[in-house]
Amino acid sequence: MKQRKGILIPEGELERRAGRKSSWYPVLAILLALLFQGGCATGSAGNGQVGIREAARMTGMDLIRGLARCEPRKTYPAVEVGEVGGSFHRPPETGFGGSLSRRRFQNMEDARRAMILFREFLVDRLVNSRSVQYVTASEAKRRALSAERLYQMQHASNSTIHSPGHLIGADFGVVARFSREGGRVISAHLEALDFSNNRVCWSRVQQIRY
Repeated sequence: MKQRKGILIPEGELERRAGRKSSWYPVLAILLALLFQGGCATGSAGNGQVGIREAARMTGMDLIRGLARCEPRKTYPAVEVGEVGGSFHRPPETGFGGSLSRRRFQNMEDARRAMILFREFLVDRLVNSRSVQYVTASEAKRRALSAERLYQMQHASNSTIHSPGHLIGADFGVVARFSREGGRVISAHLEALDFSNNRVCWSRVQQIRY
């Protein structure tokens, strides 16, 4: 018998209590590791967004310089950037591979978001550079614009209506093909096409870390 704070406790009871306490240590360690991993993932996402923005900034600057070489006499060319697409399917979750499939799906989803974010940052760079005119290539935006124009033609006053047929046509179209590299890296293979003659007048391969 041992005495603790004036209470007599059998030897075996102390050992059992110590065993119960020690059995919680591995569980606690796993929980702390998961929390730490989650915190790291959140932090890397923030750092990744900075990397995506920097890649878009560099690409935008190079594109503006390239278009100036393509058409030296056109000081304010109109440019459109194609929509970002891709096939991202959830892998089948079967048996013990369920967690692996979820991780693969999450990696593909992160890559898809990085591609979309890269395009948005690139467009932002082009619009605010005041060196090019940016016209949308989005079918959804064109439908919205057409619907609004039709509504105004029917309801707005003649003095404020902008008549159809005055839309700005693009001089160049930028298309991109993305490929996933090792780790959290994707490569953007970009080309600028001259719509007047279908000539590729600028190209760049940009690695994007996310």
